[in-house]
Amino acid sequence: MDLIGGEFAVRAVSLTKQDGIVVGVPSGQQQGLDEAATQAGVRWTNVIVEPDHVALEYVAELIENGELHVPAPATAPLEDVVEVHRQMDEGHLPKTVLAM
Repeated sequence: MDLIGGEFAVRAVSLTKQDGIVVGVPSGQQQGLDEAATQAGVRWTNVIVEPDHVALEYVAELIENGELHVPAPATAPLEDVVEVHRQMDEGHLPKTVLAM
């Protein structure tokens, strides 16, 4: 699930297994996403989101039951910031928390 859009949606494709689906919350056409998804063998779609307590409880239940896997962000010491950014730019790290 991509909550940011733009170039991050394209990065989400590279982190999705073949035949997987990237769901984008930001609406509208994402430049480069069609081509990236086709090349990676990934499907993508957008959704319009409104606050929904019942749906959020359902998603929480899926996570608790192990049916939906949400990768935890990596952590790294602040002095590794240059290497962390390099790996993120190459698509190896989706999110990283720098520890101070």
